[in-house]
Amino acid sequence: MFARLSLLRPTLSTVPACSVRAYGMRHTDKVVLESAAAPAAIGPYSQAILVPSSGQVHVSGCLGLDPKSGELVSANVAEQAARALENMQAVLQEADCSMADVVKCTVLLRSMDDFGAVNEVYSRYFSTQSGAEAAPAAFPARICYAVSGLPKNALVEIDAIAQQPK
Repeated sequence: MFARLSLLRPTLSTVPACSVRAYGMRHTDKVVLESAAAPAAIGPYSQAILVPSSGQVHVSGCLGLDPKSGELVSANVAEQAARALENMQAVLQEADCSMADVVKCTVLLRSMDDFGAVNEVYSRYFSTQSGAEAAPAAFPARICYAVSGLPKNALVEIDAIAQQPK
């Protein structure tokens, strides 16, 4: 069963370059979020899923891919991490979320030797929240693994769970 997103959350239907599909499920509804400002999924998965009943947004693993070319931005882990987080921001915006709304991340690294370089980039994206009373934001809960390989031979992949603001 397909439904127009405007029936679920009118503010999302006004976001440009967004393709959204809603599916009926047994216990909950889910809304598929897609952003043209982030690379398309390179497999049988969605960029993100919004669960309207809980306001949770589950963002698939983001790589340091250029949204237009679909290729890695560089062979440098810090540059890949920055682009991955930019891609994540673009996807989160489709759910009216920001990095300040992220509650959990998983970071996958090809080498734990890159832990410090990725942390430096990562901390910049989660260090402040916007608004009139900008203050240090609570860093999301996080887990980090070293893996033997990542899609497109990337050096880092980052996924997230965010909570929509009320």
